[in-house]
Amino acid sequence: MTEVRMQATPYRASSAYYVKSDLFIDFKDGGQQLLTRLRPGREEELKGFIATQYGFAAAPLSDEDVEAACRGKDECVRDLDNYRTASNTIRSTEHLIEGMQEPNKAVFKSLLDQAYQNKQGIVSDLRRRLILIPTIDLPLSVLANLRDRQSRFASKFDPFRLAVEHATLRQNRLDVEKSENGKKKYVSFTRLDQDLSPEAADETAVQQELTGNLLNKLGVADMGLIREFDLCSFSFGYSRMESTPVLHDKRGMNMPVRLNLFPPVKVDDRQKAPVYVIQQSNEAIYVRLKEQVVLDWMRSLDCHDMFTLSGEEKLGAGILGVARPMGAFLDELPQSSAPPVYFYLYTLLHSFSHLLMKHISEYSGLDPGSLGEYIFPADLAFVVYRNGTTMDLGNLCALWRNSGNAMLMSMLNLKATQCGTGSLCTHRGGACPDCLMVPETSCIAGNKLLSRAVLRSIGSRAGRIDTRPGTIRGYFDVASS
Repeated sequence: MTEVRMQATPYRASSAYYVKSDLFIDFKDGGQQLLTRLRPGREEELKGFIATQYGFAAAPLSDEDVEAACRGKDECVRDLDNYRTASNTIRSTEHLIEGMQEPNKAVFKSLLDQAYQNKQGIVSDLRRRLILIPTIDLPLSVLANLRDRQSRFASKFDPFRLAVEHATLRQNRLDVEKSENGKKKYVSFTRLDQDLSPEAADETAVQQELTGNLLNKLGVADMGLIREFDLCSFSFGYSRMESTPVLHDKRGMNMPVRLNLFPPVKVDDRQKAPVYVIQQSNEAIYVRLKEQVVLDWMRSLDCHDMFTLSGEEKLGAGILGVARPMGAFLDELPQSSAPPVYFYLYTLLHSFSHLLMKHISEYSGLDPGSLGEYIFPADLAFVVYRNGTTMDLGNLCALWRNSGNAMLMSMLNLKATQCGTGSLCTHRGGACPDCLMVPETSCIAGNKLLSRAVLRSIGSRAGRIDTRPGTIRGYFDVASS
């Protein structure tokens, strides 16, 4: 076994350093009901959420299951009484209907339907309050990823955590219809509110129809403005020489890079290592791709681990089963002739996000370094947000009012996925600073897992993750076919 010492900081090293940081969506007090499923000891509740969210089969709940879940709980006494009443009503009504003539059945059928609705409502409420947890039969691949998610995935790449965060985002932002002074928390660009609509009322319908047609060509199911995207970012240390955990030495060995904590500060007469936190609430643009188009595109890749869906399973059900380990620095990505379909999917979402960031910068005047991204793989969605603590001047609102559809048309243009530097990244199927790369401070994945080939066919495959000869179809090509 070879032993190596920690890579020391040489005298010739630059004074620049790489800050170690992370971030998460700050739902404040609005998302605790869902987010508690991520805590240790709540694995069964997390399994129930995943099964419900993505259509996995669950064992039918019996009256005995409800009785056992509510037994001994004071807060469930009324629920249990109402459930028993509804069950008795169903049994007695079904018995009466058996011998009735058709004209007389209508009244009792209405009573029976109401009793079923009451019973289902009680079950749904008990499940929402995490009192009644169904028995879930998840596939072994999903169970393995779920069991080892903290060791396999960095928090910003954990598909299960991101699934819960996306559901919470829907609950607290995307599905909220309430508006204040004509402004909604989330405005779909195909259903504009008073603030984003054109001044001429008759232009609103025309603009929304044009937006819908452009989004269809882009393979986008929904796109809109989140007025307040709350984030909390924190930094806890830094390293020199390299942003990754190891430095590849000339002698062919990986030398560990030294991680330094920030200089300690004195708090209550004690020296403590500080963690610097920044909270922000800025505008963001939310994008969710079309499930059927993504599925067709993934099937066209001929990846060896492509899955099949059954029953009521959504595409996210298969994605969670084939998810591959992703560390914080993505420093162990494979170079393979058998590419994982999950990395292809993440590359699609990541490349689409960067394409949008480039166009937002061009049409809004914002610097690419002032933008950030957040990706939800299992839900085929991502968010591009205004990053920073400077006063928000409503650039993204103004962008859509002034040139929203023009930006979408520009993204559909062939030039949007071309590179002006040369043929190097085209030949290798990757990306470079002249096409899709953005400043590393803006990129959630350090400009890795990027390729223009996943967006539009450029005569190659998606970089190092796929070394097979030949080419692939781009997502835009599949969406427009």
